[in-house]
Amino acid sequence: MGNSKEALRRAAFALKNGTVPSEGVEYLCTGRNAQIEELNRCFDFVSKGGSAVKFICGEYGAGKTFLLKRARIEAEKQGFVVSSVKINQGFRLNLLNHLYYNIMHNLTFKEGEGEKAGFEDLTEDWLRCFKRYTSYEKKVAVEDIVRKIGKYNESMARAIREYIWAALEDDRKKINGVISWITGEENITYEIKSSFKVTGTVDRLNAIDFLKGFSAFLKLIGFAGLVVLVDELELVMDERVDIRKKAYENLRFILDECSMGQPESTIFIFAATQAIINDRVKGIPSYQALSQRLGNPADKANSSLSDMRQPLMYLPPFHYEDLSELSLKIIKLHKELYNCGFQISEESIINWALLLYKEKEGDIEKVNIRKYIMKLTEVLDIMEQHPKNPMFKTELTMMKTNGNITFKNMRMRA
Repeated sequence: MGNSKEALRRAAFALKNGTVPSEGVEYLCTGRNAQIEELNRCFDFVSKGGSAVKFICGEYGAGKTFLLKRARIEAEKQGFVVSSVKINQGFRLNLLNHLYYNIMHNLTFKEGEGEKAGFEDLTEDWLRCFKRYTSYEKKVAVEDIVRKIGKYNESMARAIREYIWAALEDDRKKINGVISWITGEENITYEIKSSFKVTGTVDRLNAIDFLKGFSAFLKLIGFAGLVVLVDELELVMDERVDIRKKAYENLRFILDECSMGQPESTIFIFAATQAIINDRVKGIPSYQALSQRLGNPADKANSSLSDMRQPLMYLPPFHYEDLSELSLKIIKLHKELYNCGFQISEESIINWALLLYKEKEGDIEKVNIRKYIMKLTEVLDIMEQHPKNPMFKTELTMMKTNGNITFKNMRMRA
């Protein structure tokens, strides 16, 4: 990761507060090589015109959001446009037009070493090249785009045509109007819509057709495709039964559409806690049509064999080796940030964090990664701020006897 003090400070602050850092995700990501490899396989498939759905499931603190962030980085590096949304009180999955609206208002893509966002930025480079065409070449190219998008929604195709010509003429009023309509805004006057020859709006019945058209447009202007990341899917379970059922129905619809290759060059990646798989009253098992398509997800979650290529991807608990590797990365980050060293070994630092984690959480056979990281950063901060405290001056050893894990040093046993 970048070694500037500000970047290190932001990363340390995020880790201490149990959130995913905005920088350094690739450096810190540990123990998920198989999952990343499978996501890259999906991205390759999608970039060639396919479509896919993945559900990432794991216990609270297992690293789902972290993996989504890593997926976003990988996708953007490979030329995808990415939209990252969260299920919350402002966004419910029971209405597909709300899903479409949130997708369109959270678009990002990589440009050089930076990141850009928004519909207009997506077309900037393409339009710059487009301006070099002759008038005839422009007309042919635009009509080709309109024809291909029109297969999914003719109104969207007309809007894209008007957007391109308005952008070439720098007609800001029309540009803003078209973008608002294409991205799912509802309060657009008849006069504005008439200026670019469309009627109606994005609704729950045509939202997926609009998404198909948008995905096709991204391919036509040079992107690899669209990656939609939806976090905290388990919050669907907190909704009223009718809203929850409709949300699962929409998930089933998206799964069916993607199994038929639509929208082209698009992948949906949903992240949720294990509860959505195990809860037979409010979770996915409560909606048989979706549960059947996922192949009895609760049974697969408890299987000793893992098939990464199925729609459901489970995040197992960390092995000690993975936990140790992650810990060493965080210790290195802390040393670089505060330009400090410690009087005990890194193994002992990890054991101190595990001991204190055990005292608060109990079970360290299945460590909650988020809580452990918070405890490790707390230990590191205390050691750095109180270097003369004798508590962290002796080596601490972890021992496993008769299935029980204990910690001891020269002066104490826990």
